[in-house]
Amino acid sequence: YGLADKGMHILSDSQLHVRHYQGHWYQNTGKLATVVERASPLPSNILSFVKSQINEDQVLKETYDRYPGNGGLDWITPVDRPPKYHHSPSVSREENAATGLRRYECSANEAETQEMRIAKRFKEWWSHTACPDQVWMESFLELMTREVERSSESNENSIVVLDIGCNKGYTSADFFDTIYPAANMNAKTLHNAINTVARNQDTEYKRACGACGDCTRALNKEKTKNGKVDLHCFEPSPATYEMLREVDAILKVEEKSAHQAKWHIHNKGLHNKSGMLAWHKACNKVGDELCSIVALDTPDAIHVEVTTVDDFARKTLQSSGPIHMLKIDAEGLDPAVLRGATSTLSSHRAIYVMFEFNPGLRDKKPPYGMWGTAKGLTKLLEVTDWLDTLSYDCYLDSRVDGPKGVNAPPLYRITGNCVRTDPRILGWSNVICASRAFP
Repeated sequence: YGLADKGMHILSDSQLHVRHYQGHWYQNTGKLATVVERASPLPSNILSFVKSQINEDQVLKETYDRYPGNGGLDWITPVDRPPKYHHSPSVSREENAATGLRRYECSANEAETQEMRIAKRFKEWWSHTACPDQVWMESFLELMTREVERSSESNENSIVVLDIGCNKGYTSADFFDTIYPAANMNAKTLHNAINTVARNQDTEYKRACGACGDCTRALNKEKTKNGKVDLHCFEPSPATYEMLREVDAILKVEEKSAHQAKWHIHNKGLHNKSGMLAWHKACNKVGDELCSIVALDTPDAIHVEVTTVDDFARKTLQSSGPIHMLKIDAEGLDPAVLRGATSTLSSHRAIYVMFEFNPGLRDKKPPYGMWGTAKGLTKLLEVTDWLDTLSYDCYLDSRVDGPKGVNAPPLYRITGNCVRTDPRILGWSNVICASRAFP
């Protein structure tokens, strides 16, 4: 085991290693059929290292050579698995199998150059991180379809999206338009439906087009590529929740997609533990995105059920397959929601994670939210460093347009000391993270 541990230190994080006693546990408990077979040839440098260590130890070499096949000790009894678990990896995994998807570390010069670029960009356009272009969405359907085909544990072969902090539903609309455009649920149709609900109630909703002018987003012109999708929308405000249900009744997403695209709307909040929380009474206005938590005995407070990502995934999602996108917009409470997803993140179940970094909420009167650099608050790099330990690479999302001649990247890398101090965000910023376990 001492020699084996030396070898483990130089194995890439994305390699899967099952030791002999783990193999016996799977076999003895009848769970061997739940293990998915994936080709994972060891890199040549690993094989050379192991061979050199064996040759340097006479006892170990003699023990190894005594095995008839000269291929190692026969520690695990082979057991045939059902045919459905026998499949080849995609080209992407074959290309990465030899080396794995490694964590990139920025040099001091690279980090300094990027930090200067971010600072300059804020002078060019103060809110460039507030309403990002989300260029990474362009390849989302292709990449997630590949993962659905690869995973036998997928939720009925669906792309699974959790939209936490659904509000008026524009993020849900973006994902439907990307994954299943034929359902005709997009920024434009959603805006029209919201206005229809408002007219029916003889009212007008604040920011009906979304905080970023979301209803003006360019739509997906490719209507023939459609992937099965289960999208869970979480909205704690009872008034906004009812508006979303009426919008869904107008758009008929599931019916128009022949049940291939499903919009599950939940009147729940997400936090770091399940239970009940009280929101300020002002939270019961459609479109009010800034809902502050108050004491449970506060007069006229809105009592809302809250759960954690881990509890929801365990109780509601029917399999242990991946969550393809975990989107969080909890108006300053994003760190708490992430902590409630610890098991999901630790098991690499979430492929993408997106959350909002909004330290400016502390400047409100009264101040609220968890982001900030003062004592007792949460720094962005504390969260991204924690996610790094769970094999997630994180980036600041951005806009690429702006003043003429601006050379603006769509993403700024954070992980790997590429951003060394919490950026001074003007407004807010979306942070997008991707798991290195899914190269």
